[in-house]
Amino acid sequence: MNTVSLVAATVSFSSAVVTVLLGALFESRRRRGERDEERRHLVRRFRDPLLQAASGLLWRASNVIKDGDNRFLLEDTARHRDYVRYESAYRLAAYLGWVELLFREVRFVDLGNARRNRRLVELLARVQNALSEPIPGDQAFRLLGGEQRALGELMVRPPIEGEDAPRCLGFVEFHHRITTEERFAHWFAPLLTDIDRFAAGRRSGLARLTNLHNALVELVDFLDPKQVWILGPRERLPAP
Repeated sequence: MNTVSLVAATVSFSSAVVTVLLGALFESRRRRGERDEERRHLVRRFRDPLLQAASGLLWRASNVIKDGDNRFLLEDTARHRDYVRYESAYRLAAYLGWVELLFREVRFVDLGNARRNRRLVELLARVQNALSEPIPGDQAFRLLGGEQRALGELMVRPPIEGEDAPRCLGFVEFHHRITTEERFAHWFAPLLTDIDRFAAGRRSGLARLTNLHNALVELVDFLDPKQVWILGPRERLPAP
């Protein structure tokens, strides 16, 4: 083989190698892009409704704590009392439902790095602890870890036609089931009892609600740090 042929063969081989390497690189980037898009899809699918549920519960807790005479609870109409009773329970149940879906479907939402993932798990644990930890002399609104999981499980409905994943019950279906299904209502009975007692003037549970409020503030701040989606209360409250 002469020098020209050798050089040509070398160039041809080098070009083939470069082509293979570039192809592998582009394929790797394509697959990474697909994985990143799938991760973003999962984040949107679970983080966004979790953020809405957490902020809804935060708003209700904030109103109860700050409104000293609880006008919104004590408005003297049967319609209003019924609404506040079940809608307050729904806000907590919806939050627990989306937490259950989060861990059931994806175990955790990959937010892009291990530090943020750990932070999310820590914040979810703080909300759970605010609901479950014992407060001497005041057990109102207390839900143990297993009870929280049970309420969350009850709030999950299977996918319907056109959906590819389970969802959380809406308020209409929740209200129907809690007022007609004994097994469903059984798990919510202690919570509804505490709501009724609070509305009747007993102020038990303020310490727990304050702890819950502050834990939710941290969670909402983490999920929406720039306050793009949620404009509700964000300030932490002092212990009662």
